[in-house]
Amino acid sequence: MSNIAVYEKYFEDPLSVPADFISGLNTTTIRNKDTWFRALALLEQRAAAGASGAELDLLFDLLFKSSADHTISVYFPDDVYAWFFEKMTGVLTRVGAVYPEALLEKAMALVLARRGYKNQEAAAQAFQQAMAAGVAAAGPVYYYYQYVGLLPGADKTAALEQLKALVAAGNPWAVVYEAYYQVWYGSGFEPGPALEQLLQHPDKKLQRHYYDIMQGYYSKKGDREKQTELLKETIRKFDAAYSRYVLAEISWPDAQTAEEKTALLKELEKAYEDGSMDAATSLGLKLLPQQPQTAQDYEPALFWLKKSWEYDNAYAAYRLAYLYLYNEWVTDVPAGLQLLKEAKDAGNIDAAIEWAEVHIEGKLTEIDKQVTLETFEALHAKQVPYATYRLGNFYEYGDPDLNITADLTQAFRYYKEAAEQHLPIAGYNVGRFLKYGFDGQAPDVAASIPYFTKAAEANNAQACTELGLIAEAAEQPDYARAFEHFNKAAELGYPYANYIKGLYLEYDYHQSGTQDPATAVQCYEYAAGYNEMNATYELGRCYKFGTGTAQDPDKAIEYLKKAAEVNNPKALTELALSYERAEGVTEDRDKALEYMERAAALQYVYAQYATGRYYLHGYVQADSAKGLEWLEKAAASEYPYALLELGDYYMFDYDRVEQYEKALGYYLRAKDQQVYSDGLGLCYEYGIGTETAPVAAFNEYTLAAEYGNSNAKYRLGRCYYEGFGTDKNLEAAFRWFGESAHEGNDHAKVYLGRQYLKGEGIPRQPEKAVTLFTEAAENDSANAQYELANCYLMGEGVDEDEQKALYWFEQAAENGHEGAKKLTGRRRK
Repeated sequence: MSNIAVYEKYFEDPLSVPADFISGLNTTTIRNKDTWFRALALLEQRAAAGASGAELDLLFDLLFKSSADHTISVYFPDDVYAWFFEKMTGVLTRVGAVYPEALLEKAMALVLARRGYKNQEAAAQAFQQAMAAGVAAAGPVYYYYQYVGLLPGADKTAALEQLKALVAAGNPWAVVYEAYYQVWYGSGFEPGPALEQLLQHPDKKLQRHYYDIMQGYYSKKGDREKQTELLKETIRKFDAAYSRYVLAEISWPDAQTAEEKTALLKELEKAYEDGSMDAATSLGLKLLPQQPQTAQDYEPALFWLKKSWEYDNAYAAYRLAYLYLYNEWVTDVPAGLQLLKEAKDAGNIDAAIEWAEVHIEGKLTEIDKQVTLETFEALHAKQVPYATYRLGNFYEYGDPDLNITADLTQAFRYYKEAAEQHLPIAGYNVGRFLKYGFDGQAPDVAASIPYFTKAAEANNAQACTELGLIAEAAEQPDYARAFEHFNKAAELGYPYANYIKGLYLEYDYHQSGTQDPATAVQCYEYAAGYNEMNATYELGRCYKFGTGTAQDPDKAIEYLKKAAEVNNPKALTELALSYERAEGVTEDRDKALEYMERAAALQYVYAQYATGRYYLHGYVQADSAKGLEWLEKAAASEYPYALLELGDYYMFDYDRVEQYEKALGYYLRAKDQQVYSDGLGLCYEYGIGTETAPVAAFNEYTLAAEYGNSNAKYRLGRCYYEGFGTDKNLEAAFRWFGESAHEGNDHAKVYLGRQYLKGEGIPRQPEKAVTLFTEAAENDSANAQYELANCYLMGEGVDEDEQKALYWFEQAAENGHEGAKKLTGRRRK
């Protein structure tokens, strides 16, 4: 129900305001709506009747200087507020004819009113009238409002000069507003005598401004104790709304209990009702539910944000828009888009940026890249660094829809401009361009470091990561320093950095002295949660092999397949090996080949080698041409095992091409990579592709044997056994035959068995000889079968058994042993 009719009668009937009304007025009673309107009517009546300045001062200060006008109107519905505002400004206009202070109040009301009631042109006119009438505060407030943008379109530089001229002329209000400028927009401000003199000024309003300025000064200095002291004193002395708001705001982080927070919320509510508009925004943000259960949980927050926007706080409109656009409980996309546009039009930078982004994303509205581009260009003109950075994005990648051709030089200019405005991500991009080079500009790592460093200091995770990569790649790598950078980036939540941090922890690249695979798995899990596919692969690997976590074949295959879906070559390879070896899945050679060949096509060298082997040895189907093609691709990267495989292909003449001499080159190239097999020794032993060189053969067998090659160990044993390329040494032969035999080499088992049988270099132990001969014979070694047959025939290390002897002679003969063939042939005759 509206009380407009009740309030209106005070203006229509002067007798309705008792003559003794003034004696009951104070800063408390004036906040009653009925009392306030009676006082406003009385002000107009007394001004028209030619009342004294002192009497008008009393009424005017109670009505307006204590913000009672805001207190009584703050919750008015629109229709009542419209009547109120028209009535108030009308009275101020009429009173201003005899009491110029009213003209200044009218000007400020026209600037600070609710949305839809502001009138900047009329406000400027009222300011000028007040200035012409000699109101001391009018000029300083006018020029300050121009500078901070409350009166748009003004020349800020000229406004500031005018303000400083008034300071020079000794205007105490100019001292106040010039100090506000210095505290909030300047730098290096220190309080001077002119400011200190405000404390002695008879006008308490000037005294209050002194406290407001000084709390801001101590806030910028970071002196929380002194700031709090001044805020409390301002509230005690002046019941100041702004100070109440600031004190509640800075006290909020220290509030631990629900009671403390409730008390601060009440303080913010009072600050709002007494004229501090920012308190409504603060209330809205603090009342956002942390664990909402229903849409109703958002009602208090929405109420206060709407009240703040009602008084033209564009940031509140932006936060409202964000809730309507992205919060599932209160989603209202049309309302959100409308609010976002209004907030943008009201000058909120965040809203303008979001407006641009939603029009290029196309999730909430139709894609309109032109809107995006125009918005960013407008923001760039206002020197908004993020907009400048985004324009850099357009020119880095180009956009045919906007007729923008990729232009890295132009992109770099935008990035550098934004970096100079201290935007961390722009600094990172400048560093990136410098590090990797662009448009013919050579990479300049040294030049990139200052940009990465500054961005990293501002907690740009990508820049931290780049600094880590630079530390790794330095002429003298500093892995400990690299880890510090990666760790910081990981703590900032950068998925890729978590992946690298995991590698460092798992393998201790930074030489901390401890491997930590369990924490590494946590890093991989975090990064994989953000679809960082390198980490997804690593997580699959960890589950496959039980590294840092319990072995889980199902999870291993799940993560490996996820990474393989985006063609991660390591994941494809690991999946191929899983299907080859039946690890977590059923053996499936077709799938093994499919995954391995996909990885090979991605230039993953190991996969090229493995695919070559698959085809060369007929794992699924024999195709020597394909096998050689893939092996040669791996060999082009000097992958040593591909080189050895190609060497073996020609050495053992898989396809009867009789190009044995080619083997030597491949073996030599593998040796250059410090990977060895018996192949090079064979070339020197038999003169394949080179002259026969027994000593060289011995040396190569030695290198390969010490490297761990089982065949080379066997051949080195033969060198010592036969004195080939070195002195005969049966003890050394025994050692190398033993190692090779232990690794499953059947040729070595035969020679080792002979040494045990004959006691060559060791005590004779025929039983061990029989065991070795048997193992190799069961693997179809013709020599072992022949030796075992002799043991049964002669009863060496085993009971004499002609039937078993005959059986093993026949097996040896079938496997091509010449001696066995002769024996079995004679017996058959």
